[in-house]
Amino acid sequence: MTPFRETEMLQAKRVGLQGLLAETTDDPLEKPALEHAIRKIDARLKELADKPKMNPEAEMFFVDGQVTNHHGLEITFASDMLKSYQNMVTNHYAAKNYGLLRKTGRRHGEAEAHLFLTALPRGSFGMQLSQPQISDWVAAGSVSKTMEELSGLVDAAAESDAAFEGSLTSFNPRVLKPLTEFMKTLNAGGGSFRLVTGMKQVKLNHEKIQEAYMRVSSASSAEREITIPGTFGGITGYTWEFDFQPNVGEVIHGPIAEEVTEEEAERMNHDFMFKAAFATLKETTVTTRSGKKKPSFELIRLVLIKEEPPVKAVAPARPATPPKELPPTPAGPTTKAVRPKLPEKVPPAIETKPAKAHAPTPPEPTTPVTPPPVQKKTPPKTEPPPSEPDKK
Repeated sequence: MTPFRETEMLQAKRVGLQGLLAETTDDPLEKPALEHAIRKIDARLKELADKPKMNPEAEMFFVDGQVTNHHGLEITFASDMLKSYQNMVTNHYAAKNYGLLRKTGRRHGEAEAHLFLTALPRGSFGMQLSQPQISDWVAAGSVSKTMEELSGLVDAAAESDAAFEGSLTSFNPRVLKPLTEFMKTLNAGGGSFRLVTGMKQVKLNHEKIQEAYMRVSSASSAEREITIPGTFGGITGYTWEFDFQPNVGEVIHGPIAEEVTEEEAERMNHDFMFKAAFATLKETTVTTRSGKKKPSFELIRLVLIKEEPPVKAVAPARPATPPKELPPTPAGPTTKAVRPKLPEKVPPAIETKPAKAHAPTPPEPTTPVTPPPVQKKTPPKTEPPPSEPDKK
């Protein structure tokens, strides 16, 4: 039983006991017993108000429509309601606590958010969903808070466009599809509906259900990849959410995409922290009936922006000096420009075939030539010099 329903029952019981106490005479046994019972109820009510149970519990109550005389519920209707509600809880829980949620595929934390049909409450026909065996109380508390937030979303969808748009900003776009199925099933079933989670209750008649279904079904989501320049602010280690400051606009917050591994996330923090980079993001835009758009982002990858080298300062160029003026040349006879003659075309060389070699002809016989006789030259005669007379 949810804390809200337990509080309702205890308050009703207390009213009844106070009525009996007022009608009771000074009976020494009955009056102290009634007073003791009222004190116990007051202590329990204070405990529920101060520290309500954090067990994941939800109770759905149906009146008319698919209910037969408060004793039975059409099974297909019940199955569709349970399936869509479980998908809402799982998607919202995974997006809040793990931050890794794609448009389709297996969801992180699915086992932690799993609910069971544990009772059929009386009054109108109802179904109680809870976790009968809890091993992780921290996760159970998160699931319980998730279910209360979903009750607020259903209530806002039935209230107005502005309330629905304001509430939708705190939910992942993947919650929109099961929410649409949930309201569609309720609208087709007819009748009234009451949802109780924790200390919160939502009551919808059939007219409110129709308004909520039209409002929710008019919302649509579109997905695309974008790449923008900016400064990377890092990824937190617990929620796996990133911060990115674009060069133009406000800071972008969101989860990292599911395809990003833990090693890649750590490398992003190491290589890109507070550095200029191109961020590739998955942008999902939800458009409501009024035309208001709510974008959400998931980080896919980062690419570092290379800094350009500083430009060296260049000294200003000196102004060019004008050329010196040359004296004017005297007028003379004009000469016509003569076009140079082009070199004459050389006819291509004609290849000549080498002449055939002939056998050598023997030389003709020649008569021997006799040299003339050599005349011997006789030396000239030399006379002896005359002798001089002796001097005595």
